Amino acid sequence: MIVLRSTYTGSADEVGALRPAHLEWLDELIADGTVIAAGRLEDGSGAAILGAGTDAEGLLRAFDADPYVSGGVAEYRELVSFPAALGSDAIKELDAR
Repeated sequence: MIVLRSTYTGSADEVGALRPAHLEWLDELIADGTVIAAGRLEDGSGAAILGAGTDAEGLLRAFDADPYVSGGVAEYRELVSFPAALGSDAIKELDAR
């Protein structure tokens, strides 16, 4: 599993304008199993993303295509990468990707 954190670098209006494209793009990563879960941070400063597998560099490269990144309103960094030793069979299966 890989935990990424995004930080918004643009204004709330700039982020909001790109949100529909960002969510559509993120839905594709969820559908193909690259991303397991994502959500905004409570303080509104960015988001947290749970990615499948342990290739953090690969996941960060994939996020270069995020409309938030290409639009210059967010940046991502890896917080932690870890093998899912415990969890449901579905989570372990995603982690093995």
